[in-house]
Amino acid sequence: MNVDQLKYRRILRRLLSSQSFNLTDVRSLAFDLGAAWDDLRGETQNEKVQALIQYLALRGRLQELVEVGKEERPDLNWPHIPHATQQIDDEKNNLPDREREAALQKYLRDMARLVERKSHNAASIATVQAFTDAAWPFLDVRRKNIVVQLLDGAELLNKIIHRKRDLREVNLNDVDLGQTDLTGAMFGRASLRNADLSEAVFSDELSSDVKLFLASRNQIAQFVHGKPILSDLGSVHADLTESDLSGANLNLARLSRVSLKEANLRGSNLSKADLSWADLEQAKLIGSDLRGADLSGANLNGANLSGIVLSQGGLGAFSLFGDDHEIEFFTKTVFTSAKYNAKTILPKGFNPADHGMILDQSS
Repeated sequence: MNVDQLKYRRILRRLLSSQSFNLTDVRSLAFDLGAAWDDLRGETQNEKVQALIQYLALRGRLQELVEVGKEERPDLNWPHIPHATQQIDDEKNNLPDREREAALQKYLRDMARLVERKSHNAASIATVQAFTDAAWPFLDVRRKNIVVQLLDGAELLNKIIHRKRDLREVNLNDVDLGQTDLTGAMFGRASLRNADLSEAVFSDELSSDVKLFLASRNQIAQFVHGKPILSDLGSVHADLTESDLSGANLNLARLSRVSLKEANLRGSNLSKADLSWADLEQAKLIGSDLRGADLSGANLNGANLSGIVLSQGGLGAFSLFGDDHEIEFFTKTVFTSAKYNAKTILPKGFNPADHGMILDQSS
């Protein structure tokens, strides 16, 4: 880690330790950002500021600190903050080895003791959550895999693995994360083969109507109160770049604008999934179920779509189980404005022009 990589953290520390903020102001910032004041080490303002920056950096949340800071002190020169993954890596590399190892050992001991319980109430789950939040940034991939196995065995995984968690390269094969909020989680090169991710939320993308409404509210608030209600109308998305999702159940999953670049989705169930404007460049979608899926505006440059299952709208499947009849209807698979190029492998007999796709001749 070079000097330039640390510059943004030094600037933040100086700003929050300057005369522009006092200890009460820093405490208010911590409260607004959900950081427990008593858990931040130190007594002086400088010590608390360093602890707050470390807490947020290890979770890739320094941009939130800057946004809140700009609302409180817009006249200050706030630094540019790198991507969440860079924040996490920079801060982990800056931690003393003894501190990292001490936190790790305590976490693993407490985790093993907690998951041995046969039943879990709200209090025990909250304890596991707190331990995991504190120690997760210290864990390497091998130890994260151990924790995932412990949590999965105790049926606690979908309660602990949540939005903005760093899951890069972690083994999540066969896990059940259905209906889990995974917004902003980082899955780069993670393995999720045959995982149940049905109805999981990977994106909090707002509709254009909602964004327009919120923008109007902000304009009124700016005029009346001197500052907007929301400083950022953008959206947060998970990162599934190069992840292995072969055979995964992503039925009804919300993946709008999510990066699935070079992901392996072979044989996955993406029926009725929202993949609008998702980045699927060079993704392997071979044999995946896309009935009723929305791929409008998606980037399919270099993607392999051979053998995919599509729907034209109406009755999609009929199955008979004893005396019960199960009928499922699918809307038409949507490709409107989806981008493809000469390297995209399309299904046999599929005419992209008929589906409103756009040929990208620039790549």
